[in-house]
Amino acid sequence: MQGVAQETVKNKPSYVILVNDKIVTQAEVLTYGEDGWIKAMHKGVSEEEHARLVKKLGDKIGDREFVMVVEIFSEKERAERLAAPTIKSAPQPKKVQHKLNVDEHAVDFTVAMLDGTTVNLSDYKGKVVLLNFWATWCGPCIMEFYDMPETILTPFAGTDFVFLPIAIGEPKSKVQAKVQKMAKDGVHITSAIDFERAVWELYGVQSIPLNYLIDKKGVIRKVAVGNSKGNVEAFAEMIEKLLTED
Repeated sequence: MQGVAQETVKNKPSYVILVNDKIVTQAEVLTYGEDGWIKAMHKGVSEEEHARLVKKLGDKIGDREFVMVVEIFSEKERAERLAAPTIKSAPQPKKVQHKLNVDEHAVDFTVAMLDGTTVNLSDYKGKVVLLNFWATWCGPCIMEFYDMPETILTPFAGTDFVFLPIAIGEPKSKVQAKVQKMAKDGVHITSAIDFERAVWELYGVQSIPLNYLIDKKGVIRKVAVGNSKGNVEAFAEMIEKLLTED
C-alpha cells in the first residue's frame, strides 16, 4: 500500500483490437473511422466476454486481458447514416456510476489483504487514501496500474499517502498470480481481496477501474470511473495538494 520500493516499469501491455472477433491493427481501425464504419469502441471487455474470446481465439488472446472491441455498422446502417441529415440529439441523463460522491464521508469497511492481514479504512484516518477497485480481467485497470509507479507510488512513498487497491469478485490465487506478474514488470502493489463484493457494494455500481481519493478527515475529494487519459496525473496533483492540508 505504501512504502513499497518501485523500479522502472517494463513490458507495459498494449491492446488487442477486435472487429467482429477478428484481430486488426490500429491502422485498420483508422481506415474504418475515416470511411464512416465505426459505431462504437469499447476499451476493455467483461470477464464473461473475455472468456468467450479466449475460447474462440485461443492463443491469439491467451491471458491478454487488454482487449479493445470496435463495433462497426452494417452496410445498410452505414448507408442510412451517411444519407440522414445531422440532427442534434437531446442531452441524455448521466448514468450513476458510483454510490458515493465528492464531499461525502467514505464508508468504513474491513477487508482482507493478500498477505492474510485485515485492514479497516478507518485505520488510515490522518492519511490521504487512494481507494481503487479493480479485477484481473479488466484491461483498463491493469493499464492504470502500469502508470502508477512513476506518477504516484514512487513520488509519494514515505509520505502520509496510502494506495489501497481492492480486487473484486475473484479468488485469492488469481489475484496473487496477477500481482506477482505485475511485480516482475516493476509494478509493486499490495492488494486487498473482496471476493464476495461486500466492499464493492458500498462504493461501486458497475464499471471499473473505480477510484476514490479520500482526504485525511475521511472525506471523498475526487472520484473517477475508467482509465481516461490524464486520469492518473490528475490524482497525483490532488494527492500532493491534500498532503499539505491539516
